[in-house]
Amino acid sequence: MYRLVKIRPIIIDEKCKRCELCVDNCQKGAIIVEKDNGKRVKIDIEICSLCGTCVLICPSSAVRLCVF
Repeated sequence: MYRLVKIRPIIIDEKCKRCELCVDNCQKGAIIVEKDNGKRVKIDIEICSLCGTCVLICPSSAVRLCVF
């Protein structure tokens, strides 16, 4: 029996230091900063290619790839 696994990037807002390294290094431009919402960082999962660059570059380990 096989199970369909979905992987999705998330940002843990409490850990995020708002350094924007993930935004600057995202090859697809999938990460944006919502300036209206207290500089909250958001990932557009429709654009994200799941390359993992944001996970590796984040100095505070706020970006994770989660399995759903």
